[in-house]
Amino acid sequence: MRVIAGEFKGRRLRAVKGLGTRPILDRVKESLFSILAGEIINTRVLDLFCGSGTLAIESLSRGARFAVLVDISRRARIAAEKNISSLGIEDRLEFIGGDACRVIRKLARRGERFDLVFVDPPYFRGFAAPVLTAIQDGKILAVGGRLVLRHHKKEVPEGKAPGWEVVRRRRIGDAILTFFRLLENG
Repeated sequence: MRVIAGEFKGRRLRAVKGLGTRPILDRVKESLFSILAGEIINTRVLDLFCGSGTLAIESLSRGARFAVLVDISRRARIAAEKNISSLGIEDRLEFIGGDACRVIRKLARRGERFDLVFVDPPYFRGFAAPVLTAIQDGKILAVGGRLVLRHHKKEVPEGKAPGWEVVRRRRIGDAILTFFRLLENG
């Protein structure tokens, strides 16, 4: 894994050891950030189920202001912390270990708002709907903010969390990137 563009272009990143995570392929990451081009600068990013922190780090490399990384896995935290340390960006992000929905509630209590939220849960485990509901209930997505969910092509997330609208979808192999926005009355 590597950073594709920006300040840290070409820098190698550590992956999470073991089989408990699915590292994001460079071609999926390239497609994602191609779609988001121009929308990253000066944003606050939330990276849920972050693994080694690849999406948050790529965002910071491309001009995001700050990122919060969330994962329940100790191995993910170790990999993310090594990546963060090797890039010297400790002051530009925060790693919070724990269950995604609980962390979202914590962020909501702190009054946090994010312009861009990445949700990359394990496939076929039913995490997407509760996370989307927690984000909506916690009001942590800034007005005009975007949420990107990576899921398997056989998973259909829309309709399971009312109040969200699909604005774009991109399939890359077995992965689908679904871009959501909150409905006004959602």
